[in-house]
Amino acid sequence: MFKKILTYAVFTAGLFLLLLGGTLFKLAPLSKSLKSASVLPLLTGAALFLGGLLRGEKPLLKILTGSFFAWLILAVLVFAVQDRLLFKQRRLSESRLAAISEQAAFEELTIEAEDGVRLHGWLLPGEKLPAPLVIVFGGQGTEASRQFKLQDYIPEFTWAFFNYRGYGLSTGVPSEAGFLADALTVYDNLLAHPFVDGKNVFALGGSLGTGVAAYLAAKRPLTAVALFSPYDSIGGGVAQDLLPLLPTKFLIRSPFRAEKWAAQTKAPALAVIGSADRLISPGRSKSLMSRWAQEAVLHFVPGGDHYTIYKDEAAWAAVRRFFLERVN
Repeated sequence: MFKKILTYAVFTAGLFLLLLGGTLFKLAPLSKSLKSASVLPLLTGAALFLGGLLRGEKPLLKILTGSFFAWLILAVLVFAVQDRLLFKQRRLSESRLAAISEQAAFEELTIEAEDGVRLHGWLLPGEKLPAPLVIVFGGQGTEASRQFKLQDYIPEFTWAFFNYRGYGLSTGVPSEAGFLADALTVYDNLLAHPFVDGKNVFALGGSLGTGVAAYLAAKRPLTAVALFSPYDSIGGGVAQDLLPLLPTKFLIRSPFRAEKWAAQTKAPALAVIGSADRLISPGRSKSLMSRWAQEAVLHFVPGGDHYTIYKDEAAWAAVRRFFLERVN
């Protein structure tokens, strides 16, 4: 009996490692290290699977029950670590803070959210004040000060770079609810700032931040929105593409259902889409924009992936033109 249980456990462990290795490989667009990390569990899993399969009776029943338990373990594991996969927190060191103070003229700000979280960021003034405002919402691993050079594309505007809660010097713990509430808080606090022309407020989102920008566009008046690699939803959408064996619509705590907010938006949007994006597929981006309640313009970057589209000069020229043409 013990030998049979051990054989079954080895077989199930092999199946789990195969599933884990395959999952890490599918998640490689999130980080190059995940692709190399998938090799060991795949090889070990294959060896254990074959060893367990060749020993013991009733292989079909063993495969079915073993697959279920391996899948269940994987689902529990992903549920437990999902925030580490979705939110790649980047902190801001004192040395980095000192270095950026020499790079640009800005006003450093701290805004307190309703729950007491302190949101830290910077306001880079436009050429002539008050100026139209661009509020930037970065990706899952973005530290806001590293995006200052974006202002070079539209120096006429004032730009706001705030770190998400849990990022940079902002306090708190990352979450969808927190990100969305903080977007409204930042908007409301900057509207009357002397650097800002409150009649012209724009949002620029990248990757994960496109959902936050879409939410802001649904809840507050914006002049226009630019979205780099937008998605229709994380849970049941992008996460489902990356984790096809798991019911991510129900598993993900922060689903970021941008498609819901797109139908409520009050501002036109420009989407920048890389044709070779393996993290957020062009289909996800087009799905969101098809639901956008206002004017929706799609700008495709041939051969562009999730990261290289930010270096495409034609894309930034399109963003600049889209924003400037809509200033009131």
